[in-house]
Amino acid sequence: FSSRRRHTRYGTVTGVQTCALPIYRIAATAIVATLAMLAGLKSQARQISLDRRIANHESAELASSKTPFITDKIANRLEPDKLEHKLLHDEAGHILKRPRLYVLGDSHSEHYVAALSKAMPERGVGNGSTGWRCGYIAKQDIEPLTKQWMVGCENYKPAVDQFLGANLQPDDVVLVAHRWLEKKNKAHEEAILSGLARLVENKRAHLILLDDVPELDVDDPILCVRRPWRPFPFTGCSRSVADLDRDQQPMDALAERLRRIHPRLDYISLRHLYCEAHDCSAYKGSLFLYKDNNHLSPEASRLGAEVIAKRIRALGGG
Repeated sequence: FSSRRRHTRYGTVTGVQTCALPIYRIAATAIVATLAMLAGLKSQARQISLDRRIANHESAELASSKTPFITDKIANRLEPDKLEHKLLHDEAGHILKRPRLYVLGDSHSEHYVAALSKAMPERGVGNGSTGWRCGYIAKQDIEPLTKQWMVGCENYKPAVDQFLGANLQPDDVVLVAHRWLEKKNKAHEEAILSGLARLVENKRAHLILLDDVPELDVDDPILCVRRPWRPFPFTGCSRSVADLDRDQQPMDALAERLRRIHPRLDYISLRHLYCEAHDCSAYKGSLFLYKDNNHLSPEASRLGAEVIAKRIRALGGG
């Protein structure tokens, strides 16, 4: 502190002036320390989170889950030789039996592969899935972000067409599933799928298009796990069936137009399977549905696989 004299017309006044600079320094130091502490807490959030420290089944599964939904698990690079091998062989490396089910598309098709293999032991199930944002799309529709994430995406459709032309046999089934959030508005998607339908028809096989799952609008689905300290779910952990239907209506309409002109094309809508009444949330009854915010858990995938298997058996040939 320092004293200060002030002269006025009525005499001299002695006052006290506070030295502000040290207080500013103390406040600035406190702010910096608080920000550093918050940054440290954020970096350790997964370790100190109650969801992980007091884990139940759902949070334990999410804490350890991985999502390696890419053709090349290391480089995010599509290699046609590897793709063909996965389409012809099972996980053990054995050649697939006939008739076959070829699963195509991005990672939203891959989360059904294992479940379909179990649901349809009478068929060989080939895994033709590729990585995020890529899929059975036109070269003109491949965006810069897609190319950054999945090197060689432009080779996926030509490689698939060549493979199907050489390997597709009567009564085989081709299943295409995408994260339609990215694909439904692509300018050439309807023409691309129509061309695939013609290829399949010429081989006397069948093409099935699959709609998409409801997505969670949260970065970490562990926030949607039912816990005593979280009595009300986050807003992004659910959405209405009506909102979901509006969102996926363009894909429904596209599939309906294609069905009218391609007799061997079918469309399966599974999204309501993962909803209850008027609400689509992270749960179906007591079953937690997701392994991240847009890929199904193995248990949830089995629900969809049973519906798909029933529809395929209704087609005949397996």
